[in-house]
Amino acid sequence: MTEKRTEILVGLIVSLGIAIFVTGVIWGRGEEFMTSRYFVQVRFDDVQGLEKGDLVSVRGLTRGKVQSIELKEAYALVRLWLRDDVRLFSDFKAYIGSRELMGGKHVILVPGESGIPADMDRVHQGENGADIWQFLLTAGQTLTRVDTLLNGLQALIDNGRIAETLANLNETSETARTVLFENRRQVRLTVDRLEHLSKRLHDDSTLAHLDRMVVNMDSTAEMIRNLASRLDEGTLGLLINDRWLHDQLMKTCFGLDSLISDIRKNPKKYVKFSIF
Repeated sequence: MTEKRTEILVGLIVSLGIAIFVTGVIWGRGEEFMTSRYFVQVRFDDVQGLEKGDLVSVRGLTRGKVQSIELKEAYALVRLWLRDDVRLFSDFKAYIGSRELMGGKHVILVPGESGIPADMDRVHQGENGADIWQFLLTAGQTLTRVDTLLNGLQALIDNGRIAETLANLNETSETARTVLFENRRQVRLTVDRLEHLSKRLHDDSTLAHLDRMVVNMDSTAEMIRNLASRLDEGTLGLLINDRWLHDQLMKTCFGLDSLISDIRKNPKKYVKFSIF
């Protein structure tokens, strides 16, 4: 009986030890077997050093891990497991980022805002976020360019080119100011002349002179008509009693009438004023 109790006690101790060991391993690896979870598959063109077991964060909180990474022909397939309290929508985004300057990688999930649940049976396209080393490389290139620019400026200052350029710029500004002042005077003079022309066009004496000229031309035309109607009377009628001459004289009268009418309608066409 004593031996059996000893064996049972030893078995319990060993079992307890194994359970403690397994629990410790699980605890050390951070596995959460008691937590409800689901899986998401995301493809990346470049995983940037991401490894199995790296964390998955949602809004800055750790909500999963990288379950596996499988290399395909044109991309890397990353399988993530997430806690059941994470809700992803159809427009969610997945990025790979650095946790710290010298630390490892992690996957960053942005849940989305469409309100339509994401399809977990399909492979989603991930996006490569800005890596800290890429940022440092870009910053280094930018600093190199800035340093080159500063060296060029220093060379200009040492050679006195900047002072010469500023002097030329100042001279150009003075010239432009003088030209602008002269142009303003010329524009003002032109406007004054235009105003004077407008006054002349509305001057009653000028219009009256034009009206008198039209009346005189009208009287002349009437005299020609009377002359043409009396050509058959007396010796003058005998001298020019010719049909062709009569037609030509009537055409002249009609042309004069048309000219008078056009002058009345468009007086500015025949009376021109010059500004200069």
